[in-house]
Amino acid sequence: MANLFNWTKISCSDLLYKECKKDTNIGKKIIADLNNKSYAKDEYVIDLIKKEIAECEREHKSWILEGFPRTKF
Repeated sequence: MANLFNWTKISCSDLLYKECKKDTNIGKKIIADLNNKSYAKDEYVIDLIKKEIAECEREHKSWILEGFPRTKF
């Protein structure tokens, strides 16, 4: 769908992976969550998504979100 309409695809999985590779504090917390066989905490995912959406909005790009929410209830 993103390709069809030329939207930016914001993938939660990709955001988490990139953050872990950066070796940031949040990245380390995400890795700890994953090592404990749990989902990354919503607060981390939401913060990363907000940054991506803000970037798209600054550039006046349409976007679509993939893989959110990540937690299982």
